[in-house]
Amino acid sequence: MDPQSSQTLFAANYERRRTVYGLNGGSPSSSLYKSTDGGATWQKLYKGLPYENDRGDTGRLGVSTYPRDPRIIYARVEHVENSGVFRSADGGETWEKRK
Repeated sequence: MDPQSSQTLFAANYERRRTVYGLNGGSPSSSLYKSTDGGATWQKLYKGLPYENDRGDTGRLGVSTYPRDPRIIYARVEHVENSGVFRSADGGETWEKRK
């Protein structure tokens, strides 16, 4: 949640399936979302994230806002081709991978 606006929410979803013989910890449908109306509608965030071009499975996702500047968002993305920590300086519109 944006610490300065309770109507701005971020959510991460990922598919995980555990069976007696294994674990599938990712899918092409895993992604980050943002709502600016308290959760009534959601926008998928993708520009600059590894799943932007729908290549490969995305696993666990984590998201956090920077308390002093809610335009800065960090996301931890597990992706088959490009895992890492990503940063957005514009409230989630665009992302860049941190080294």
